[in-house]
Amino acid sequence: MTDITATYRVDPAITVATAARNLQQHSGTGRAALINMAVTAAVLFGGYWLFLRYTPMEAVPAFLAGVATGAAAYLFGLMACNRAKRTGMHRALRADAERRGPATLRLSESGVATETAHGKASLPWAGIRAVEEIKPGIALLTSGFGAIILPDDALPAGLDRAEALARISRWRATA
Repeated sequence: MTDITATYRVDPAITVATAARNLQQHSGTGRAALINMAVTAAVLFGGYWLFLRYTPMEAVPAFLAGVATGAAAYLFGLMACNRAKRTGMHRALRADAERRGPATLRLSESGVATETAHGKASLPWAGIRAVEEIKPGIALLTSGFGAIILPDDALPAGLDRAEALARISRWRATA
């Protein structure tokens, strides 16, 4: 079976969209932990307000006001941090894709090899956790939120997406 070799310019918009999708798909554990922390922070803040020497008639409204204030402050901070993280990630991914210039991607039985103006890297098929079809081509998802994208228009002449996916599946199965 012949290798698949493609040379193309990395599209920053595709890189950012793929990374954002991976982040959204794999944030379940973190989301549960954040909800737990928000509830804990709200209850602790409510308890703090409760012990500020309120009379028994004022204790329940003071506790509820503390819970509401703690939850609102926590959620506002969470949204601000999330926005800053996503903006920074998008900016870094765009700059990296533009800085790299043209990339050569070689898929073979041994794995994936990439080469840019800044260096070479290789990854065995065991390092690819999933292969997904995306709008502009094929995404080889690596650990974490990384992805190697093979655009349809960069495929060698005479090779379509279906055949490329079939080869990749065979290579991954034998690895």
